[in-house]
Amino acid sequence: MEYLLCGIPTDIENLVKYVQLTEDECRVEEVSEVSYSISRYQILISKHKEIGAEKDQKERHTISIIYPADKSKSRKALSRKKTTTDFTSNEIHLLMEELGCKNKGARAYTRSTYKYKEAEIVVVKKGEDVLVVVRTESPDSETILEDIKNRLRLWVNLIVPPEDTHDCLL
Repeated sequence: MEYLLCGIPTDIENLVKYVQLTEDECRVEEVSEVSYSISRYQILISKHKEIGAEKDQKERHTISIIYPADKSKSRKALSRKKTTTDFTSNEIHLLMEELGCKNKGARAYTRSTYKYKEAEIVVVKKGEDVLVVVRTESPDSETILEDIKNRLRLWVNLIVPPEDTHDCLL
């Protein structure tokens, strides 16, 4: 299960500089997604293009099925199980419509992912808007998230997101 915090940064440049000084790994990619809904499930069809990758700059296409949230868990753990696989077919959108998927929505953004103290800090940029998400799947996740929240509070106010935030994050 994935645990997460999110917030809107007040000073993104200095936040990124601080994280880059202490990071283990960084990945920046352009993402364009089409989201479909069927019952309480969400299906994402994504195209990922890594920015700054040397010679292996490839596009990767994935399909993700996001299951309904388990409401019996605590709010910090109110994330959703996600199954992801790569695909190569260009006809996947037609298949989704044939299956009866509704509420088609498209979005495009740039996502930077930093490894930081057993967690991932994800900075999502779409135009002028910026969102910071911190997530971890560690058994000690609540402790790790509290530590990161305290260390980064200068630049971003991290909070436990409302339940419906998952629709735009995943």
